[in-house]
This record gives sequence, C-alpha cells and structure tokens, in this order.
Amino acid sequence: MTESLVAFGRSVSRLIRECTSINRHNFLELLALHAGEKSVVRIVTNDREYNAISAFCAQHSLYELHSQVRQRTVVRTASGDIFTEDVDWNDPTGEFFSVIVSKTEENARRPIELENLGGTFRDFGRIYGYPSCCIDSYSSIGDRGDWIARYLANSEGGPFGHDGNRLAVLFDGSTLLPEFFPCGARCEESEKIGRRYAKLLAEAGLGPQLEKIRRSLRWPILIRRGKLFQLPGSVERDRRIWYDPQRAKTVHWREAPEVDDEFEGTDSVSFALDRMTLYSGNTPIAEDTVDVLDNRLLLFR
Repeated sequence: MTESLVAFGRSVSRLIRECTSINRHNFLELLALHAGEKSVVRIVTNDREYNAISAFCAQHSLYELHSQVRQRTVVRTASGDIFTEDVDWNDPTGEFFSVIVSKTEENARRPIELENLGGTFRDFGRIYGYPSCCIDSYSSIGDRGDWIARYLANSEGGPFGHDGNRLAVLFDGSTLLPEFFPCGARCEESEKIGRRYAKLLAEAGLGPQLEKIRRSLRWPILIRRGKLFQLPGSVERDRRIWYDPQRAKTVHWREAPEVDDEFEGTDSVSFALDRMTLYSGNTPIAEDTVDVLDNRLLLFR
C-alpha cells in the first residue's frame, strides 16, 4: 500500500459520488493510470459533469482532452448496454462526449484523433491495451453486436476464474476489468488484468471493497429463457446449487418466450453434461437441454 495511491483512490471515490458518468471500470482504470500501469483512460461524460472531471485532472496534474464530436444514443439493449453514433458538436441530440485522461499531452493526442475521426474498435483496443484475442472477438461481431452471446459461446465448460468475470457488472457494477469485452470467461489475458487490478485495489487501501466485488464475481449465473440470473448466497450441496429465488438478481438479455418461467418456484438446480434440472425441494420442476446460449449454469472460483 502506498500513501500516494491511497490518497488518489479516495479522490477518485469522491469523484464517482459526484459524477455518475464515472463507472466502476473507469475507477479501476484511473488507479492503473496513477500507478503507471495504464497510459490513457477514456471517460464518456456530459456537459454537466465535465467541469468536475476537468477539476479532478487539474488537481492531480493529469492532462485531459475532450472530443470535438458528440454521441447520441441509437440503441439501448435489454441488458443496459448503450450504443451510440457520432454527431456534430452542436447537434442538440448529442448527449455525451469522450474525455481522454493521461499523464501527458502526447499520450492523449492519438486517442482524441481517433475519437474525432471515428476510429475502429481495433484502433482503440490497441491504444487502451486490451488483449488481442478480445479485440479480434469483438471486432468480428461489429460495433453493435451481441457481446453476451459471443462471451457465452466462448465460455463452454467451467468453472472459470472469477477475476475475468464480465457478466457480474451487469447486476451490481462489480468488476475487476477495464471497460472492454473479454472474448470469453476462460480468457487468460483478461484474468491476468483482473488480478492486477485487484492488487491495485488492495494497495489503495480498498480491501473491503475488493472483497465485496469478489463475492459478487464468484456467485453462479444461471442462463435461462432470455434472462441471466445471478444467485447470491447460493451453496453447492448434494450435486446441486441451492439458492433463494427472492435474492436472485435478474438481467433481461434477450426477449423471453411467451411462457411463464418456473424459476421463482424453485430452490436448487442440478446440471449434467447435456441436461439441467430445476427443483423445489426434491421435486423436479423443469428439465431442459443444455445449450451454450440457454439453460446453462456458469460457475466461478
């Protein structure tokens, strides 16, 4: 733990309370920037919160540049992802714009050029240090592609390391990753990044926050009928995962079929190589064929 990083972490925490546009990914990235593990951080903000971000940068001798274009929302998915398109700076439909934060003007110049000229995800991915396998995976589905489907398709088997869990952030914001889309739950490079960022949180004196994040990252996630269910408080016993359905957190990923889902009346799930069964006590309630995009249970260790 270093006094400088601890003080910086406290300052970023205050900034997050003031600016809703600073997300959990940005928090980790700013710590990494201060510690010299990251050269640039991209923050998407608005006019109302920009002044606070600018003042924060001035306070910590950081250089910031904002884009000369704005972004307007064109798609908002069921899982909460927002896809935007660039518009002129003076276009009233432009809600957001990008701010590049760095320790030097030189490091900030190239990302801002890409923001203004409309760079590709590959361009940005290389600058921000994303794993090449993840850059290739996301680039192949396009800017508005279904990253959850790709992530699940590349996440067969399990259990997986929790450090690279990208789905938990959808439920409560918990993450140990910067703001990119890993190619899958088994991506070793993403896990390495997660472990490095976990170390930064500990060195910043944020041990209790780190443990809270890790608890969320370890909870199983059930994929069923267009929904993702995170199962807090669940336990593994007698070859089943037991849970309280009232505590489950739900994300609507895809349009659900027009049938009632039996999940709310269940308390455990068992899974084999090709079958998944939901139970109430010892009574089977539903049995389905396992598929990479449906009727699956993801376990994290």
